[in-house]
Amino acid sequence: MGRKKTTDLEWQRGYRCHTLWRRHERLGKVSLTADEGNDPRYLCEVGTVRGETDNLLAAKKWVLRQARIHEVQLPLF
Repeated sequence: MGRKKTTDLEWQRGYRCHTLWRRHERLGKVSLTADEGNDPRYLCEVGTVRGETDNLLAAKKWVLRQARIHEVQLPLF
C-alpha cells in the first residue's frame, strides 16, 4: 500500500480575509470587498495574479488552483 501524501497547506482566518499558508510561506489570500450597498465580492490573489468571485468556496478553490500553477512555473530571472 502506498503512503498518503500529506499537504502542509493551511487556511488561516482573519478579519475580512482568509490566507493560504504552507509552513511559513504565504501562498495566497482571499479578501472580502468593502462595497456598501452592493453584493459582497471576494478578491483573490496569488503572487501577481488576481481574480474575483461571488462566494467564499469558489474563491478558495481559485486560490488553490492558482497556487498549484504558480509553484510549478519556473522563475524567469
